[in-house]
Amino acid sequence: MDSLIFIIKHQRLMYKVEKEMKKYFACLLCFITLFGIKESRASGCEQAYMDMEIIDIITPPQENKSNYPCKLKVKIKKIHKNESYQFFKSLLNKTVESTFELQYESLKQAIRRGNNVYVSVNQCGYSFILLDPSSWHCQINRVIVDYAKHKPVLFKDKSLYGYKDHMGNIVIGPGYKDAHPFLDTGIAAVKGNYGWEYINYFGKSIITPHVENGRPDAFKEGLARYQVQFGNIHSPTTLIGFMNQKGEAVIKAGYKNAYPFSEGLAAVLVESHGGELGERSRWGYIDKKGIMVIKPYFVKVSAFKNGRAVVYTKEGQQAVINRYGEIIE
Repeated sequence: MDSLIFIIKHQRLMYKVEKEMKKYFACLLCFITLFGIKESRASGCEQAYMDMEIIDIITPPQENKSNYPCKLKVKIKKIHKNESYQFFKSLLNKTVESTFELQYESLKQAIRRGNNVYVSVNQCGYSFILLDPSSWHCQINRVIVDYAKHKPVLFKDKSLYGYKDHMGNIVIGPGYKDAHPFLDTGIAAVKGNYGWEYINYFGKSIITPHVENGRPDAFKEGLARYQVQFGNIHSPTTLIGFMNQKGEAVIKAGYKNAYPFSEGLAAVLVESHGGELGERSRWGYIDKKGIMVIKPYFVKVSAFKNGRAVVYTKEGQQAVINRYGEIIE
């Protein structure tokens, strides 16, 4: 009987010990698990700004609804210090591959081998040790440059022209047969496969200049001629207007021909439909607001000089007029 009681007490004791051990190991396991989670989880999204050199283009930009993704091989040249600097520090001077997102169409031209780019990188859900470039969310941007102080510099690569920034980075790749330096107002005349055009700092076409003797029209008194084509490719109609040095059309393209401005006036060829003028086209003069200040009455004209211009009337007579259109000789 005593032996039976001893066995029962021993079993109860072992049960209590086993129960307590289970609690202990359960707590220990819970602690280890929590500690492990604390050590391995990311502390939220980390973000850094980096200067990178493009080593190779793995996949060119592919257009979709909102952005232009592409895959690049890049070398990380600099990581701008912030609270996430230590998180990315191990990547400095390393070459990695990652998918990048271009925010604007004009930035496609920043994707060129050897070009330095400024990149915003997000990394979420990984610890420092597990940092994986393939999981980055990256946005690629041009290096921010004050172009009012540092205009893009024209350069030539073989037979084509492009532009670099003041640090030597290519901002508009060599793709033009001819090109002019940028004006202080932020535009440059370039010649591509379809002739001359003006582009802005991002390489976007903004206006087509009037071309004379194979060159874009020069600015006279702050204005230059531009042209617009109407109709179809088989029978196009070209009309001329005037733009300012920002590439803005300030006088609408509505003239068959035009002279540069001189002494505040420009001769323009307008189309008439009969009436007292007889034939269909005559020359007149406009001011810088586009107002016709001397009516289109002449078959041939010249620019004003010293307040006078030589013209020919519809009768073929030569005359000299003043700025009011009055015949003085």
